[in-house]
Amino acid sequence: MKKVLIIEDSPEFQELCKTQLTQAGYSVIQAVNGKDGIAAALTHKPQLILLDIMLPHGLNGFDVLKKLKIHPALTKIPVIVFTNLESEEKTAFAMGAKDFIRKTDITIPQ
Repeated sequence: MKKVLIIEDSPEFQELCKTQLTQAGYSVIQAVNGKDGIAAALTHKPQLILLDIMLPHGLNGFDVLKKLKIHPALTKIPVIVFTNLESEEKTAFAMGAKDFIRKTDITIPQ
């Protein structure tokens, strides 16, 4: 089963992503801050990382992305950045993100 790591501090958005990915057949690992996200990536070696830019406790998403892209064991894992900060798209791609999703473009099922 393919593993996806979600690094996101919003419990609601975290749960939405987990539900959708689990229903699609993925195994989901979750982290709520950058430090725990990097540790989870090293431990679980996911096939994909979904990364929020606005994270609590010191490391923001760009800090995490930078660390992921320089670590030999993690550099090849594709990272999809999601945020409400549309202005950060160019920076995310320049830092190695595979894709960029605006949270406001996501429809939450009722």
